[in-house]
Amino acid sequence: MSLETIAKEFARQHGIILNERRNGLIGRKDRLVIGYWDNGIRQNVFATKSFPPLDGAYESRVLIADDGQQPVLKMRILYGCLEDYLTQLDKVRGGDLYRVVQGMLIDEYFTLTKETIYAQPPEKSLQQEFLIDIPGHYPDLWKILKSFYPSK
Repeated sequence: MSLETIAKEFARQHGIILNERRNGLIGRKDRLVIGYWDNGIRQNVFATKSFPPLDGAYESRVLIADDGQQPVLKMRILYGCLEDYLTQLDKVRGGDLYRVVQGMLIDEYFTLTKETIYAQPPEKSLQQEFLIDIPGHYPDLWKILKSFYPSK
């Protein structure tokens, strides 16, 4: 499964029409945006979900970047929405990368709820970056996208 295929399949399942751009594809439906860029050196797939109460803010953003040498998964989730994403992630089973992401979010959530010293305001974002150093993790990336942004 390629990154372009991930973007196209995600868009299809969510009823999002992808518009072609010079270097890729982008589509929007309601609060959800999906995109795929390929500049010949690096491929990127991203999904974002806006958060209407905070003007211009994203509830979450997932970016998968692959330069052919070191793929990276980047995530940004509002602390106020973290529990919702944990719940969605718990509904699906995945491989090693999936479990690492799930474990990190669980750790962050318990840090927020148990230790008020580390509590973050709900409008601040948790930002994480994972190096994807084992080939064959695209199915896990696909599952992460599907669980974060389930189709209705």
